[in-house]
Amino acid sequence: MRNNMKKQPRPINNGQGNERKVALSLSKQLSIFMLSIFIIFISIFVFNNRQMNHMVHAYSQYAESQEIVTLIKKIYTQAMRGFNNLQSALLFYGEDFMRYAEEYNKEHEVIQQELGRLEGMKEALIEIDPTLTQKVEQLIEVIEANDTLSQEALEAKRFDKAHVFMVEDGQEYMAQIQKIFKDIDQLTTDKTSKQVDITIKALNKIEEISILVVSIVSIVAIIIFGIYIKNLKMALKNITDKINSISKLELSHSLKDKSLSRKRLFRDEVYEIDEGIKKMAQELQDMVQILKNSIGELQQVDTHLDHKTIHTKEAFDSINDNLDGVVEEMRVWKKEVSMVTKVTEELTSNSEETSATTENITSTTVEIIEEAVNGIDMLHRMIEKMKHIREFIEEVVEVIGALKQESVIVSKSTDIINQISEQTNLLALNASIEAARAGESGKGFAVVAQEINNLANVSRNSTVEINSCIDKMGHLIGHTGQLVDEANQEATQSEVFAGDTLNKFNVIEENLKATIARLEDMNMAVTQSSKGVESILESMNAIHVLGNSVSEKTNDITLEMNEQIELINDLGKATHTLSTVVHTLDHIINRFMID
Repeated sequence: MRNNMKKQPRPINNGQGNERKVALSLSKQLSIFMLSIFIIFISIFVFNNRQMNHMVHAYSQYAESQEIVTLIKKIYTQAMRGFNNLQSALLFYGEDFMRYAEEYNKEHEVIQQELGRLEGMKEALIEIDPTLTQKVEQLIEVIEANDTLSQEALEAKRFDKAHVFMVEDGQEYMAQIQKIFKDIDQLTTDKTSKQVDITIKALNKIEEISILVVSIVSIVAIIIFGIYIKNLKMALKNITDKINSISKLELSHSLKDKSLSRKRLFRDEVYEIDEGIKKMAQELQDMVQILKNSIGELQQVDTHLDHKTIHTKEAFDSINDNLDGVVEEMRVWKKEVSMVTKVTEELTSNSEETSATTENITSTTVEIIEEAVNGIDMLHRMIEKMKHIREFIEEVVEVIGALKQESVIVSKSTDIINQISEQTNLLALNASIEAARAGESGKGFAVVAQEINNLANVSRNSTVEINSCIDKMGHLIGHTGQLVDEANQEATQSEVFAGDTLNKFNVIEENLKATIARLEDMNMAVTQSSKGVESILESMNAIHVLGNSVSEKTNDITLEMNEQIELINDLGKATHTLSTVVHTLDHIINRFMID
């Protein structure tokens, strides 16, 4: 009966069945717009970056050229100094010649080093300017030729040849060097000027292009964004008007306007909202028509409710019978539960005993672990003590070595004293003989007396050194005795720690034996508990059978109750709404404006 009330809604015909639009959300449209602007700016950045790379490359060439010019200036300066030193060397002989020749050689070494650096920059020179490379090669050739003639002039050491070199070849070579230097300086100056002009033009070009592109992109972006916002506002206003029409129940008016869907280029959120509003208005219109057709069918509901009332009474009688069976089954279940309770109490007592045994085992295990840790700590301490003993023994060996060294020093000092004593005796004897011969002139032997005094002082100093060494040996011997005593004490303590370690492991053995005994007790308790578990299983099986029976009856009751609930709901709704539904529907339908 109720299936007859459902009508198929009419399809929405908005005149766009043959029109296909690309699905593109507003966020995607905005993302594409921003991405386009981003790509344009990236292109500008790439262009500027390429221009900057050219500028950086040009600047690096400029820097290299300046470095080369500085190096050439240094070579030119050193060459002029060398030429002056060479002239001076060829004009003099002797020490002056050697001095100027040495100065020339120093300048020559510096020039050779700088020429080596210049050779290493040949690739950079070729890249910068081939003409500059040729000039540098000419400079190197002239300097080498000048150096060859200079070395020949120094080797000859003849004034005539030196004069010819200075007047003719030397001045000619220096003039060539000066001319080449001026040419190189002019080339680098021109190159620098051109590079500066190129850099300035590139910067101006970058600035002009960047400003132009940014301005064009900004203007286009503003125009596109303004048009986009304007169309979006118009679309939203159109949607708002349709919603207001639906709120006023003017369904036909909201279906007539089709301009928005045609103006939208993409299937975005605005397009989807507009289509959804049209679909909603069409469905509302179809629903109103269905309600009109359904009013006549409401009269059949009264007859249907009479049949439902009779069926409800029969269902209640069946529920009462099933409930009586459930009560009887619950009584039997109660007895089984009592049996399970008793068995559970027995199992609980056994479980308590098992728990106590387990706690004792845990406590004993903890004690074993603690004692084992203490034993390990004792072993570590004993090892440390043994290390100290070894260190003390090493110190004793070092002290003995020091004693040996001091004894060697004492022996050497004793030998010195013996030698000094012999010399003192000889000098004293000679002084006595010479003084007896000289008489008054014996005063000249004051030198001999002074030597005897010096030897006496040396003897006295050696005696002091011997005494100092003897004192050191005494201190070292005393320190050795202390170290030996400490070594004995450490050995004694090591023995004590070893005994303590043995006692700790004995305690561990006793605790292990106690643990085994407790495990045996726990085994007996678990055996007793297993019997109680078997009783529980038997009771639980009986409870399971009864539970299945109760479950089946409960399911029957549930089915009956669900059906009864549906019947009661139908009766309640029919009773309260049937009297007013017809009048309400007529009032509502008359409010809709449908063509």
